[in-house]
Amino acid sequence: MGDLSGDCRVDLNDLLVFTAQWLDDTGCSGLGCADMDGDNNVDAVDFALLAANWFKQGHPLVINEFMASNTSTPTDPCGDFPDWIEIYNVSSLQVNLKDWHLTDNLNNLTKWEFPALQIDPGQFLLVFASDKDLRDPTGPLHTNFKLSAGGEYLALVRPDEAIVHEYAPEYPQQLTDVSYGLAFGLDTPVFFINPTPGAENGL
Repeated sequence: MGDLSGDCRVDLNDLLVFTAQWLDDTGCSGLGCADMDGDNNVDAVDFALLAANWFKQGHPLVINEFMASNTSTPTDPCGDFPDWIEIYNVSSLQVNLKDWHLTDNLNNLTKWEFPALQIDPGQFLLVFASDKDLRDPTGPLHTNFKLSAGGEYLALVRPDEAIVHEYAPEYPQQLTDVSYGLAFGLDTPVFFINPTPGAENGL
């Protein structure tokens, strides 16, 4: 929280964005919005949130949303309703996913490998967690594992096997056709009764 410029660190660039919106009635959301607590005002509370993360460096990609019990949306090309994982590039930088991994096992961080493809700034990438293991970058991606609706570990891992984002020690028990993930301005993941695969999350 606090990375308003999208360069994966909180520094003077973010302070400049923040001061330009100071005391505005914003009604904004997403990258570049200084209303970090979501109250439609940029005030001292938002400044405290920015200051708390001063000079902290983050990662460009997150597991933004996922569904572990899917019976309605979206379908894959075969007409099935597999589990799914949504990756989001929160930064202003393009990221090559070559040698990145998704895993549901802390003891096997390289369980499923992404193909070489680019994810642009602000782009969402949907990966089906179907156990079909499809990695053609020109088609839908499918992991070699499914997600447990009962709750389990889930992580996104860099090529050097550093964990970029994780739901640890495990995400909670999931509900059918309800997704789980990150909401703007909140520090803890939440459930979404209106899933938004491939789009910005909303409560």
